[in-house]
Amino acid sequence: MNASFVRFSRQTFIGGISTSLFYLRGVFAMPLLTRSFGVEGYGIWVQLFVGVELLAGIAGLGLNFALLRFVPTRDDPRHASADLWSALLLCGFASLAMMGIGTVSGAWVSRAFFGGEAQAPVIQTALLLIPVSGSLNLVLIYFRAARAVGVYAMLVAGETAGWLLLSSAALYLERGLEWMVIGLLALRFVILIVGVGTILWHSGWWRPRITSMAPYVRYGLPLLPLGVLNWVVNASDRYFLSYFWGPEVAGAYAVSYGIGSIAGLLYSPVFFVLLPATAAAWKVGRFEEVVEYLRFAQKYPFLLAVPVILLLTGYAHEIIGIVATSQFVATSAVIGCVATAIAIMNVGAIAQTVLNLEYLSHRILAIGVGAAAFNVAANTVAVPRYGATGAAVTTLMTYGLQAAATYAMSRSILPFPWQWQLMAKALLAATPLALILTLGLQASAQQPALVIIGCASYVGLLLVFGVFEQREWKLAKAVIGSREGSP
Repeated sequence: MNASFVRFSRQTFIGGISTSLFYLRGVFAMPLLTRSFGVEGYGIWVQLFVGVELLAGIAGLGLNFALLRFVPTRDDPRHASADLWSALLLCGFASLAMMGIGTVSGAWVSRAFFGGEAQAPVIQTALLLIPVSGSLNLVLIYFRAARAVGVYAMLVAGETAGWLLLSSAALYLERGLEWMVIGLLALRFVILIVGVGTILWHSGWWRPRITSMAPYVRYGLPLLPLGVLNWVVNASDRYFLSYFWGPEVAGAYAVSYGIGSIAGLLYSPVFFVLLPATAAAWKVGRFEEVVEYLRFAQKYPFLLAVPVILLLTGYAHEIIGIVATSQFVATSAVIGCVATAIAIMNVGAIAQTVLNLEYLSHRILAIGVGAAAFNVAANTVAVPRYGATGAAVTTLMTYGLQAAATYAMSRSILPFPWQWQLMAKALLAATPLALILTLGLQASAQQPALVIIGCASYVGLLLVFGVFEQREWKLAKAVIGSREGSP
């Protein structure tokens, strides 16, 4: 069994746990925050948080993409850490500019999207998150690029635990939005200090070399708008809903979107190591190994995504009742569309890996521009008329077009096979579960047993269809039995 692929699989498993914590932190905190802030307050919190995350991403100048691409190819880890210090310095200067823009526009933003100027002080406080969040993003990306899965998992687990503590305190102490923002600022600052201290302990301090940032900036800067464009597709629908329907509708939609986004957790483990692993193999010309990584990334997340999307859609009302309150209720179609859209987005992101390996930032940017333009145009038409359902359908259409365009462009660089036959088998195997969820939920006493039967039939049919290969069983044994984290 190829040692590098065993390492890739093991780190995928460990990275999956940590990235799941990262993405689930919002879901974990959702029951606490929705009950603490109410529909309107939670809608304001969601808009504020995604807005700050956007500005922090811009302050990163696209260097997060560059670190993920270049650090795995550095032969000397000291040079890699020196590049990180240089990136943090540039991020600090850019953060000051972002904070200045936010300060000037704070009053207008609070009137347009946050229900009035009463929220202006909260916005000003949240601006302090920009340099801290931007720097923390770069540090976490550095650990991913260096494939330091243990340290990354520790930092993410610490932040997730902090989120839960802050959300619990906000509920039980009856604190407001500004208190939550200050708590989050303190939490991320502590995590940042721990991360920086870990790097200093292992690599020492190396003077930042701004001149070494030239290839980083050339690669990352064209991708800087990509963060904004991804934000447009991911989060701008909340602002459309808030503008046309009010913060309450935006808050309810945010809950449904968060639940649907759980489908993305199934893909996050492979993305934790996919680009670093493929970049290292690509550098030395091991293209067959790259294809194998892409095949692995396609297969297992999709097999898991199919039943998860069905379960999220079938139990939409029950899940919302658990994580929020009846005020946040939405149709099953909203969660189903969002969950499917997130899965399709990740399928496209797998294909985008090939464009990253060839430094084709301009192609990735072109696809992002087209997707964002379509999303804004479609939301402008759909949201005023159809509300949250229109926003969810628009998201599904946008990610579908984006994935198709990315796949077409990547195939011209590396003609890796897309597993259409596998996907068809998975959808066919899920038919009994889909029928049970559609027809069998009326009998509440039999409901759990029927769903278990549906899930078991899905796995059984996958085995009958020959989806799992003998070499994959050998790989699983090698991953479990191997004690080494590297080849």
